[in-house]
Amino acid sequence: MPDASYADPRSISEVRDEVNKLDHEVEAVVEQVNVATENLKAAEKQLRVIQDRVAAQQRSLDALQDEVGIYLTMAYRNAGVDETIQLLTSDDPNLFLDQATTLDQLSTQQADALRRLRLAKQQLDQTKLTARQKLAEIDKVRDDLKAKEAEVRKKLQRANALLSRLTAAQRAALNTPSEPPPATQQSTTPTPSVPASGRAKLAVNFAYAQLGKPYQWAADGPGSYDCSGLTMAAWRAAGVSLPHSSGLQYGYGSHVSQSQLQPGDLVFFYSPISHVGIYIGGGKMIHAPHPGDVVKITSISGSYMPFVGATRPG
Repeated sequence: MPDASYADPRSISEVRDEVNKLDHEVEAVVEQVNVATENLKAAEKQLRVIQDRVAAQQRSLDALQDEVGIYLTMAYRNAGVDETIQLLTSDDPNLFLDQATTLDQLSTQQADALRRLRLAKQQLDQTKLTARQKLAEIDKVRDDLKAKEAEVRKKLQRANALLSRLTAAQRAALNTPSEPPPATQQSTTPTPSVPASGRAKLAVNFAYAQLGKPYQWAADGPGSYDCSGLTMAAWRAAGVSLPHSSGLQYGYGSHVSQSQLQPGDLVFFYSPISHVGIYIGGGKMIHAPHPGDVVKITSISGSYMPFVGATRPG
């Protein structure tokens, strides 16, 4: 049974403010999750490059070791340099290369092969060290992600606990009214007064087709979205690649003022940036607002979200 105190309009207003505050906190943490995820993808890609380099350097080293093995056999047969063989086959073959007197016993070609072997070993050791460092970096990012995801769930639980104390009518009263959608939710016609064109039209059309789908943090479709997941997917449909992060998306494309907005532009909110929508003309945007809500049309002004800037991808 909901607490009767929440029937008071002032209490409803307090709940609205608290839920809005929690929604913003959730989005801020989700933004951190998305940035961490982007960093993880980049680190894993770099690791694959490093691992490929390790494999190539290992093959090169193996070939050089085969070549040096031939020289060892020749040196043993021709000069009986038992000490040389022992040095080169020890756990520290570089020790041999530091012995100038021993090098005198080898031909220039043989000495060059040994120097190349030492260099190859040094390069391989350094690359393996880089790989270990990258793995440690990836492990840290994964740990950070787990912590952030736990923080998101905790904040969502707090918001849900607040809402659970209200009646259905009271919960409905908390929802910020959204602008009515087009005649059908699948309509792909942008506001006629500010028509979209080219890639922007494809992005706007895609966004219209997602109306009514639920918000899900860290999701980029096809059944649910968070704010930057929606804008990323919309522009992906137009052939433009964007990162899954509202803050990172602000760095893509050209910046435009609010008075210059055109359909397809990305509009950003809060400082630091933690929310993004796609402009559709007439002062309106399509966006995935917050957990518990759906992809909808709202005004870019007059809401509790402070507008901070816009970009034009493509």
